[in-house]
Amino acid sequence: VTVGEGVGFVGLCEGAPEGAGGAGALLGAAGAWWSQRGRDTIRGPVNPSMNAECGLLIEGFDMMPMVMMPYNPRAYVDFVETAGFGKCKDLYAYLIHHKDMLPGSEKHERLVRIVSVLRRRHPEVHLHCLDMKKYQQEILRFLAVFEEARGQNWGYVPLTEEEILETAAEMKMVVDPEVIIFAEVDDEPAGALIAIPNISGPLKSINGRLFPFGFLKFLREIKGLDTMRVLGIAALEKHRAKGITALLLMEVILRSIEAGYHTAEASWVLEDNDMSNRTISKALNPTRYKTYRIYEKSVGV
Repeated sequence: VTVGEGVGFVGLCEGAPEGAGGAGALLGAAGAWWSQRGRDTIRGPVNPSMNAECGLLIEGFDMMPMVMMPYNPRAYVDFVETAGFGKCKDLYAYLIHHKDMLPGSEKHERLVRIVSVLRRRHPEVHLHCLDMKKYQQEILRFLAVFEEARGQNWGYVPLTEEEILETAAEMKMVVDPEVIIFAEVDDEPAGALIAIPNISGPLKSINGRLFPFGFLKFLREIKGLDTMRVLGIAALEKHRAKGITALLLMEVILRSIEAGYHTAEASWVLEDNDMSNRTISKALNPTRYKTYRIYEKSVGV
């Protein structure tokens, strides 16, 4: 996959903990392959694109991975850096503990107060949850909002309708419509937030094998999941001054508390996306607990 002039990507790399030599050889071969095709920079890991899992975990190894986020042994950092790769961009993951924001707490009252103020200042903004009866149609509306909102983001790669519908079909049985929210102004999309239950635990318990019998165990274990990942927040540029990003984020936390979730991860956020980092930090005072790094290396031509 390539994005931008002169850049090639590498990803989906795995190796044994003692396999530094083999990892270096693989990365070297990938660099040579791109160089032969006129690229002067190799970048990764992206698995297989910026729209999927990307980045190498460099901080937070002691924590379980979230759904649709990568995990790697600490040794992989040495593999990549020994092969001559340096930092390109860091991606942050934030942990939000709902126990600090339960009804009756000072933080919960603050959230409710801020949401009330935002709603009062901008009564034209209306929120509604995902309508499962119109699942495919709603997902495509989300796609349109996110594509327009993130078009200028670093590393942006357009999503195709086929990609999003395939992912949506795979996730339909675990989607919780209460934590997928639209913002509208005058009946037109203005923003959106997507969160999903963290199914990493149930997937691990069946070793990733749904069939022949893992499917039944998986269905039992996804009932009552209490951890979720906020994997995307977007507000269209013409509506950003209305505080839609903050409103969506705080609204989903309040709704998720009512739905029984006790922890949320907001991920990933570019290190230099000052607006998103500031909004998340000010609104929810989370812990930045994981860092993923996209590396790059000059490979010449």
